[in-house]
Amino acid sequence: MAVYDAFYNTNPIFNREVYPETGSISKNFPSQQLLRNGENGGEDTRVSENKYEQSTTSGDSEVIYNSNHLIRTDLQKENVSLPSSAQDSNIPSQQSMIQETQNSSTVSKPSSNREKVYSDGRKEILYPNGNLKKISADGSLTKMIYYNGDVKETLSDGTVKYFYAETKTWHTTYSDGLEILEFPDGQIERRQKDGTKEMTYPNATVRTCFPDGHEEWVFQDGVVVKVDSQRGEKVLLLPNGQREVQTKEHMRREYPDGTVKTVYPDGIQETRYANGRIRVKDKYGNLIMDSIMQRL
Repeated sequence: MAVYDAFYNTNPIFNREVYPETGSISKNFPSQQLLRNGENGGEDTRVSENKYEQSTTSGDSEVIYNSNHLIRTDLQKENVSLPSSAQDSNIPSQQSMIQETQNSSTVSKPSSNREKVYSDGRKEILYPNGNLKKISADGSLTKMIYYNGDVKETLSDGTVKYFYAETKTWHTTYSDGLEILEFPDGQIERRQKDGTKEMTYPNATVRTCFPDGHEEWVFQDGVVVKVDSQRGEKVLLLPNGQREVQTKEHMRREYPDGTVKTVYPDGIQETRYANGRIRVKDKYGNLIMDSIMQRL
C-alpha cells in the first residue's frame, strides 16, 4: 500500500509541471525565426517592427525602409505622368526628383554584400542586415550566423542543425526525418518520422509517446509505467515483479505468487489468493467476509 499511495497520490510522473510537455516546439521556440532571419540574397528578410525588408534579385540588393504610411515603389515612381509640353516650367528638375526619392518610403541601393575568400578556400559573406555566412573549402558545411545570435549549420548529407540563441536549444534534423532537440538543462527529445517521441530527462527518466496515444515511462530505479489515455488505464510494473493496474472502476495489485488485491472507489478491499481464498474488508479495514471462515 505504501508503494500504491506514493504512486497514486504523489507520483510526479503525472505532474505536468515536473515533466512539461515538449511535443509542441512552437511554445518554446521561435518557429518563424528561420523566415524572419533570412539566410542569403535568395531569401526575403522581414522584420516585424517596420525596420527593414531585404530582397535580392540577380545579385542586386534592394533595401526598403518601411513607415506607417503607404509605400511608394519604383514602379509607381516610373508611372508618374509628366506635362505634355516640354516647355512647361512645371517639369520637375533632377534635383527635385532626387528629393522626392529621398522623401519616399522606398530607396533602392546596389548590393552591399561583402564576400571574403581565404587562401585555404573558405568563404565568408557578410550581408547588410548583419547575417554572416561561412562556407567550408570543400562546400560540405555551410554555417549561417544570424544577427540575433541564432546559428544554422547545413551539412552536405542533408543534416541541418539550428541553434536558438534565446532558449539556448539545438534542433537537429536528419535526412531520414529524425529530429533531435537538446535543451540547456540536459533534456533531450527525439522525434521519429512515424510520430513517436522519446524524451530523456536530466534524472535519466525516459518518456516515450506513441502515435496511438500510448505513453511509456521508464525510471532509473527500474519502475515502468504504461499509460493508455484512450481507455483511461495505467499499468505500473515494479522491479520486484508486482504489477499494478489502475482503471476507472478499480485499482488492482497483482503479486508474483498469484495473489490479487483490488481496491474499489467506495473503499472496499478484496483480496484473492492463489489457493482460492477470498477476503473482503470495508473502507475502514474491518473484515466483512472470509471464504475460509464461511466454510467452517
